[in-house]
Amino acid sequence: MTTADGTSGLYYAFAYIAYSILIEVLLNQQKKWKKRAIGYILLALSIFAVIVVTDGYQEISQFLYLPICVLLIAIRFAYLKIMCQRNWIETWYYTAWAVMLSETAAAVQWQLYYFFSDGAVKLQGIFQQIFMLVLIHGLLILLCSVVGCEILRKWEQPVIRVHEALITGFIVFLVHLLSNISCFWPNTPLSAATSREFFLLRMVVNICGIGALYVIHMR
Repeated sequence: MTTADGTSGLYYAFAYIAYSILIEVLLNQQKKWKKRAIGYILLALSIFAVIVVTDGYQEISQFLYLPICVLLIAIRFAYLKIMCQRNWIETWYYTAWAVMLSETAAAVQWQLYYFFSDGAVKLQGIFQQIFMLVLIHGLLILLCSVVGCEILRKWEQPVIRVHEALITGFIVFLVHLLSNISCFWPNTPLSAATSREFFLLRMVVNICGIGALYVIHMR
């Protein structure tokens, strides 16, 4: 599957799976590896199934874009609900974090890949693509793991209420809308004229979204 901006959907699928698992590992300190392994497999199969079946955001109508996004979020919500055994509000809150982290990581990875390949991403071999995917996401996951362990395991955690969950969800929705606005409304003041501008804008907007969620979490 390829998104409307030309980014391969498999890159997004990898990020959706990796950062959902990262959130689960940070929240769930019990070492039930058999249960986790089954959860990892089902999560990966579910997300890849949606990615493969839809076969490209650019080949479907805008009407179906939102339902597909909702379905992908619902899969991650169900995964975190089952694996972490949190209440519904907390599960939604951390699902929003998983969505924001995965979107940001995918945006950063693609921006760096696009930059270092000088825009010729389609001319790169499979080895180069895998190398850049693993290298960049490996560094990002390491960074998120260190910061996540510091925040979730060493600091006193806030009580997640409906208010925080709703604001977090709204921020994720707004960031996703602004970062992808060029795909659907190319003539707005926030739309990018070229692919290079779009990828950079998407990365910056998503990073700002992470900052906003961090401020809410630490209030």
